[in-house]
Amino acid sequence: LFFAAHAGFLLFALKNGKCAMRGLPYIMAPCLVFFALALYPAIDNTVLLIAVLLYLLVSCCSLAAAMNMKSDRFVRGFFIAGISCIVFSDTLIALAEFSDSSALSFLIMPTYYLSHILITLSVLQLKTDRQPSCRK
Repeated sequence: LFFAAHAGFLLFALKNGKCAMRGLPYIMAPCLVFFALALYPAIDNTVLLIAVLLYLLVSCCSLAAAMNMKSDRFVRGFFIAGISCIVFSDTLIALAEFSDSSALSFLIMPTYYLSHILITLSVLQLKTDRQPSCRK
């Protein structure tokens, strides 16, 4: 279901812009290095390994698409910040679950909640921007 949520975030960003293909390699490269060095050696189940990789890829695409949204600066800014927070939170979860590094685990839930608050603000701001004004 978290993968479905990221797919939804990606669709929202694509609906309001397009995937920043120029920026995608800069986002994807550190994530793939993290995957190769920290996660790949720690996960011995092939199905889980593939699932984690697919989740990482959709997360990177969501962030790249958020960075290229064609929206008001607040909508775009809130959405980028929200997706960045959720990617950070997911990275901390992966570290805690697969590499026994839990030093920053206390940040998982605050950044997760903050991500959803920021994404919600983005959607609400977009909805407000699209409403016709009621001037008399």
